[in-house]
Amino acid sequence: MLNATCPTPPDSGHHLSTSNVAIGFTLILVNAGISSFLGLGISAQLFVAAFRCVVQLNLLGLVLKPVFDNDSWILVSCLSLGMATISALEITFNKTKARHYYMLPSVWICVVVSVFVASFLVNLTNPQNKLGNAFAIQADPWFSARQYIPILGMLLGNSLSTIALGLNSCLTQLENHKDRIEMDLSFGASRWEAIDPIARAAIQVALLPTITQMSVMGLISIPGMMTGQILGGANIDDAVRYQQIILFMITAASSLAVTSSCLVCLFVCVDAECRLRLDRIIKPVKYSGPWSVGRFINGISNCLCPCFSSRREGTEDERRPLVLNA
Repeated sequence: MLNATCPTPPDSGHHLSTSNVAIGFTLILVNAGISSFLGLGISAQLFVAAFRCVVQLNLLGLVLKPVFDNDSWILVSCLSLGMATISALEITFNKTKARHYYMLPSVWICVVVSVFVASFLVNLTNPQNKLGNAFAIQADPWFSARQYIPILGMLLGNSLSTIALGLNSCLTQLENHKDRIEMDLSFGASRWEAIDPIARAAIQVALLPTITQMSVMGLISIPGMMTGQILGGANIDDAVRYQQIILFMITAASSLAVTSSCLVCLFVCVDAECRLRLDRIIKPVKYSGPWSVGRFINGISNCLCPCFSSRREGTEDERRPLVLNA
């Protein structure tokens, strides 16, 4: 195990300013241009996601500064619960195409329990650790915000994407295979026998990116935390071990979170009386009025790139009908 009380790595001496971020934002403009050229219709999503990224990271910096300075377990606990709540809200209302009954509380419980259990399992070999001692890093104290919060964020972020994939797959399969499920139930299949194929397929799909990421790590890609530590001047061996521990924790947390979330979803949609309850699946209605954000940003993109718009919709001569009405 590593000791997180090691001295702070030396400053790399390279500081970034807002102008550097603005230069990096031009890459989003390139993506928006490609979207307009090909008619993908994702320019609005790109700009909204980029805007959220900038605002949320700046707010995170403002929140983390007093938490790191005070290093209080109360502040760390409040921030941790807040991050878990936001991740559950994001999964429920933004990352899934539909929702089932009790989805928000069930996802929140699954996220919190999976992260806690993953940190505990990694530290079974060291019974002196408290609450995973800042997730297997042996931080002293265990609630050291500088180690606890960033790793918690990585666990929640990976669990979020995994749960979203699993729940989307579950809800889609329930609707696409409703005839087979109802036939199985009518012929005497138990609740678990009816949902078992759906659960297996959903969990496999959800965990595939995590397993793929872990299998190519260090061979094809250099992980983000290891890159950050190397750029910050940390010891290479320490950076490697940190990343190995965190990858194992991410895999464990993601597996537990998606398995429990999918099982809750399926047991809600197939009740104890062995009835398929598609009425418990809620499909949110998205606003698509004339002043929606997506239409506004796509319109601005087409105004700024008229050549892309004409390429997609055709020139005036190409749009003119071949036969004119009398």
